[in-house]
Amino acid sequence: MPEVKESYYDINKTLTESRHFNHPYKPYDIQLDFMKTLYSTLESKKVGIFESPTGTGKTLSLICGSMSWLRDHNRGEFEKSLDDLNKDDNDHEPAWVREHTRKIKEDEMLERIKEFEEKLERVREKERKVSRLNAMNGQPRRVKRQNIVVENEKPDDDDFYLLKDDDENLTLALDPATSALLASLDDPIPDNDLAPPKEKVKIYFASRTHSQLSQFVGQLRLPEFPPSVNSKLVPRESTKEISLSSRKHLCIHSKVSKYNSVSQMNDACHDMAKKSTTRCKFHLNMHELKDQVLQREFQNKALAEIKDIEDLADLGRELHVCPYYATREVADWCDVIALPYQLLLQKEARESLKISLENSIVVIDEAHNLLDVISSLHSISITHTEIKRSLLGLQTYYNKFSKRLGRNNLVNLSKLIQAVKALENFMTKSLEKPRNQIAPGKEIKLSEFFSKSHSLDMINSFEMEKFIKKTKLVFKIESYLDKLAVEEKKSISNLVLSKTMSFLSALGNPSWEGKFSYGWSSDKTLQLEYILLDPSFPFKEIITKARCTILAGGTMKPMDDYLNYLFPYLEQSQITQFSCDHIIPDENLVVLPIAESATGQKFSFTFAERNSKPMIQELGLTILSMIKEIPHGVVIFFPSYSYMNSVVQIWQSQLTPRGHSIYEEINNLKKVFSEPQTSSISVEEVLDQFGTEIQACKDANDLAHTGAILFSVVGGKMSEGINFSDDLARGVIMIGLPFPNAFSAEMVAKREYVENKVLETGGTRDEARAKARDFYENICMRAVNQCVGRAVRHALDYSSIILIDARYQNKPIQEKLSFWVQKRICQVTSVGNANNILKRFFVTKK
Repeated sequence: MPEVKESYYDINKTLTESRHFNHPYKPYDIQLDFMKTLYSTLESKKVGIFESPTGTGKTLSLICGSMSWLRDHNRGEFEKSLDDLNKDDNDHEPAWVREHTRKIKEDEMLERIKEFEEKLERVREKERKVSRLNAMNGQPRRVKRQNIVVENEKPDDDDFYLLKDDDENLTLALDPATSALLASLDDPIPDNDLAPPKEKVKIYFASRTHSQLSQFVGQLRLPEFPPSVNSKLVPRESTKEISLSSRKHLCIHSKVSKYNSVSQMNDACHDMAKKSTTRCKFHLNMHELKDQVLQREFQNKALAEIKDIEDLADLGRELHVCPYYATREVADWCDVIALPYQLLLQKEARESLKISLENSIVVIDEAHNLLDVISSLHSISITHTEIKRSLLGLQTYYNKFSKRLGRNNLVNLSKLIQAVKALENFMTKSLEKPRNQIAPGKEIKLSEFFSKSHSLDMINSFEMEKFIKKTKLVFKIESYLDKLAVEEKKSISNLVLSKTMSFLSALGNPSWEGKFSYGWSSDKTLQLEYILLDPSFPFKEIITKARCTILAGGTMKPMDDYLNYLFPYLEQSQITQFSCDHIIPDENLVVLPIAESATGQKFSFTFAERNSKPMIQELGLTILSMIKEIPHGVVIFFPSYSYMNSVVQIWQSQLTPRGHSIYEEINNLKKVFSEPQTSSISVEEVLDQFGTEIQACKDANDLAHTGAILFSVVGGKMSEGINFSDDLARGVIMIGLPFPNAFSAEMVAKREYVENKVLETGGTRDEARAKARDFYENICMRAVNQCVGRAVRHALDYSSIILIDARYQNKPIQEKLSFWVQKRICQVTSVGNANNILKRFFVTKK
């Protein structure tokens, strides 16, 4: 790592100390290791997989490491651009002339950079004054989000719902007169010399949720980096960032933002942008001088200070500018672009947001579930009821508007109706078949969907998709049906036309990329499923176009699946793998694999054995004995809601020698809370009650009631993104291994896909089965790592992790646990031995 990079390490160290990480077991070595590895990965244009547990400053290390590389890269590019200015044309000139020319050009470029930074500083100072005035007047920094009401929005007649081929270009160039007028303003938009080149390297930072992106933005505000130019003329260079999002979070129009469906919002917005009478008043017309000035003002304020999504939406309301479109125009000026990774992973979304990944750095945080997200984004399921509802909507629209539609639209709409009829007929016949012929995962050949009367030839997926997008068909039809429901004072169920159209579009996908099959929904309803089998295909464009792609997370193990199924075409030498220890000292965590109860009952929570009442009874007694040694809060993770409910029922019916049920004994010692299964109770409510109970017992120093216990579910709302720090989780208990349903359509299809890939490359049937088992096991262990990672959240935290299942004592399973968990596993000979370890562990923490 070059000497200059140490300054970024010092920045991180200073920030880390200021955030109360000053601990004898210093995290700085871990962070420096992280940043050095990240820097070298970015320099060599590789793919990187980085695992860094919570509390190690992962986000800050990602920021400092990537920004240090970017500033160094830009500094080198700046020097190179000066060298290239007169390299070819002025070789015949004396050296001093060439040097003088270079100096003049350098001064000009530095002066323009300086002017731009000074302009942003003036904007910042103005914003600070406004904030101070608001604070003096008692006004909050951010008001409750409200949409701006726009008058005269409702269409007056049925013309609004007609399918039209309006495909005009909305991006219009400035005429020379307007450009000249803008150039004459006191605070002009920077001209082309200062405008960032299209090939400017950017950092795209993607995470799972908007709250995680807001945390990233907050961290990005902390450090200040040396400028990209070595000159006293530019002593400071601000970090320029913009957050991109969907219309769901950035639309401020009262009509468009009311839609629940993102596709409806998109179509409504596109349609409204082209209207004259109901045109969106926040959508800027680049022919208008005042709109150009507004866009420039939005840009300056967005660049002056790092803003999150809510800040940008508020800025749009303040200026009466659409923040969805305005943020896209700002992106070319930025070093860092933050966005939810659903928008990064879908090609259509990238194109909509004008995202160019060429020569960029892509950082995907919280990447442990990346394979699942890619698969879910490109897979779809649909029930018979949804198909029938879509068909009814299409026919209702056809009956109303068929005589007013143009010939092409009429033909295409008719074909679409016939295609949906074919799906409906197929489902009707499928329900008459024996159960074994429609079992989950049972493959459906494409030709089976269409009978002779509904020919496959009539479906051209590309043309159909083009027709749907061009005419805004889904938005038009669902808007019309919505209007009918209002007029007839009927409540309509959620419309699913968009889902049906997506399923039909999938018919054109290559057969090797995914497959169609039967499936059964959670309420035992037969459904058709399209399952993406090869996640490497939609992800390949990101890998090939980006300069470097970084996958980062707190729990990335097991890592084999990323190599085998996300970028199998890359050589091993092109991939960097990094996994660091936790910042806590070894003595702050104890990990206990429990194989059997005190009476010798083996704990084996396999599908065949997990409902054994004697084993579940012994499980309750074992947990009861262990939570007596664990103070304050304990979180228990069950494999599923249904299993949690069945275990609780058995615990409520089984009595202990003291005459109470096992559940009552647990509840008397630590009050039981359960993760909510419905929306009637929020997760936040349960967590508040859980924390309040723990604190009340702690304050009272109650020896009989020692805290609270929280029953949670793997893959539920408590297993990811929830911070169980300090007393909330002095113990985390994992019951069994949470394997996904092996008989679901998705798992059946994916196991077959993995086996076939092995067989295609010359492997044996036994090797294929072993590879499929490994893939299946990896899904389970990623979920385990995510859950137990909730236990320790900062340098001074401490906790115990208890893994109850005999299989946790197997070496292959232990090797798939995160490194920091593996290294702290204790050898346990019995439950009594485990309780003694817990007792000694917590005595040292008092």
